[in-house]
Amino acid sequence: MTEAKIPVQIKDKADHMKKFFEVGESVRILQGLHQGETGLILDLLKPDETHANILMDDTKQEMRVMI
Repeated sequence: MTEAKIPVQIKDKADHMKKFFEVGESVRILQGLHQGETGLILDLLKPDETHANILMDDTKQEMRVMI
């Protein structure tokens, strides 16, 4: 989206894209045993930020997931 909250469509290859997450964002798990469940990002694990700790909405348990 642009600063004015106008959606923009960009076509590119998936391997050229990178996801960015921030603490406090609400997320949904897309694959695996917990597919479809939602939660809140508690922290991103440094230094590579490929994993995050999430507080799951349903169970209120903390879970480490790959992002």
